[in-house]
Amino acid sequence: MSAYASSYRPDGRTAFLMKIRALSLVKNEGDIIAHNLRAACAWCDAIYVFDNGSTDGTWEIVRGLVGELPAIVPFKQDSKPFCDSLRQQIFERFRNQAQRGDWWCILDADEFYVDDPRAFLKRVPDMYRSVWPQLYTYLFTEADAALPVDAPAPERLRHYVLGEYSEPRFVRHEHGMRDFPPKQLHPIYPERIRMRHYPYRSPKQIELRLATRREAMKNGEFAHELRSNWATSAIASELDPNALPERWEERLATCDECWLDRGSERLLPALPWRSPGLPASGPEPIKSLATQIKELLLGS
Repeated sequence: MSAYASSYRPDGRTAFLMKIRALSLVKNEGDIIAHNLRAACAWCDAIYVFDNGSTDGTWEIVRGLVGELPAIVPFKQDSKPFCDSLRQQIFERFRNQAQRGDWWCILDADEFYVDDPRAFLKRVPDMYRSVWPQLYTYLFTEADAALPVDAPAPERLRHYVLGEYSEPRFVRHEHGMRDFPPKQLHPIYPERIRMRHYPYRSPKQIELRLATRREAMKNGEFAHELRSNWATSAIASELDPNALPERWEERLATCDECWLDRGSERLLPALPWRSPGLPASGPEPIKSLATQIKELLLGS
């Protein structure tokens, strides 16, 4: 039987079964990569992993999971300087395996979906070419720093912030696709898929993250990691904003500037997508809407 099965719709036309193919570009994510891949295998048909030169055992963990999780495909390990276009190499190697109806997913090691991507994507009409996430970014707070790091981040961290920022995470496969992500992502599905994001998980991991990205930051990558773009840490705000971050304390957030996750049902609903830089039409701007929902949930 073909790996790409089909069924028949009531109108007699062939309905191809959707497959989700994830492109995973990782480096030094040893504390979370196994949890991420196990979670993604619940909805991914294939996860192609490109290790960008890990030194903490990430690549060995990935390879060791293949027997347990056959959807994982270790592509290669290559320590060339990071750039987003490295995903293009994965896409070029495996694009011939995709067919009409499939989706490509950009899968980062520190991201976990609240909504089931398979169920979510099944209801996206054919006209839409990409799906973007609603990010709930979990921070490492002073409360977390006082506790032992004795469990994976998704089981341990509870304080998050809600941001307006978003970027493509699912792209519909098109015949003749050559670039990834494709230059044309419109029309974008107006509903965001909810995602938990765990970029800062422990003192050791934060310092490794900053060290891993330091050279790339010098070359203009990971601009969001720069001190000048980091607004939640009082420690970082007292340092030279033009210098590169160095210490884990610079990423320490306070609980009172975060939301508290009391369970997935308590997360804010996904907010409508709108083009970056354009005024919102219809719904109120995201920040004011988030404030209203927060006040409603907290009863203030």
